[in-house]
Amino acid sequence: MCFTEKPLTALKDTILGNEARVRKKGRSKQWAPYGVMFSKDYLREHGARPAVHVTRQEWESLPVELQPYALRLGRRANWVHEREWRLGSDLVFDPARCIVLVPDFDQADAFRKALDARGLRVMGILPLIDLFAAI
Repeated sequence: MCFTEKPLTALKDTILGNEARVRKKGRSKQWAPYGVMFSKDYLREHGARPAVHVTRQEWESLPVELQPYALRLGRRANWVHEREWRLGSDLVFDPARCIVLVPDFDQADAFRKALDARGLRVMGILPLIDLFAAI
């Protein structure tokens, strides 16, 4: 499982800015403004660690226990800017320890109602695109 430590301004660029335009032009995967956000401490408690970026040669001598946290750098692929964290398994998490990311205030209201109907509580709901309009 992968996570990013990008600041909100960099996330804005991924979803709406230059990175989004480059991805669209290159017909790459477009990112939608949905997700869940956790504190680094919470992820550490569950075994997540910052990703290790290694060359193809370094990968071959990498201890097996570090491989779930490693990314191979290639000639055309360098993802260091994503500040990736990795977990070598699925994350079963407590909803009360996350913030839900949605596009706008309307979606935030809809998610809040859906969560309330199921008796689920979260730390908050963050409407990214509406927030980005203010940045």
